[in-house]
Amino acid sequence: MADVIILSGSRFNTDNIPRIERSLGPYRIASELQKHGYDAIVIDYIQYMSTEEINRAINKYLTPQTLWVGYSSTFFHLMKNTILTPYEKMYQSNSKDRIDSIYDNIKSNSNAKIVFGGAWALLSHADNKVDYYIAGYGDVSTVDLTHYLAGKKDSLDHFTQKEIDGK
Repeated sequence: MADVIILSGSRFNTDNIPRIERSLGPYRIASELQKHGYDAIVIDYIQYMSTEEINRAINKYLTPQTLWVGYSSTFFHLMKNTILTPYEKMYQSNSKDRIDSIYDNIKSNSNAKIVFGGAWALLSHADNKVDYYIAGYGDVSTVDLTHYLAGKKDSLDHFTQKEIDGK
């Protein structure tokens, strides 16, 4: 049971040697949301999990009251020396089938919004399943968005109308 679920990963190396390192961002955002009274959890190291394992982990915390599920793009391997589609720029080493399965699971089991953020959030806005994009330091914007989705705010101070409409 969580108001917010954030998916994150550690760096994936081209030499396939895992590094034990985490992006601070998702934990900073979860901590800030918790200070404002929300239950927020981070599911980390998703690149080492199967799609089924990720969906099971999400479903452990996902309820009809979950406000949003976020995807932190910071520590995923960006494919180099290839021509990338806008979708590949967003999700790097995570395939379209994998992301679609995760997002479809979220949408079919809750009313949660999909939020895409992290270091790569400005590369491309190519996924129409994403409801909100957050670029830069998200500790203020995510609290604002969460208050809005919880009905505690009438408007979003840190978002453009395009971002509010999800288009």
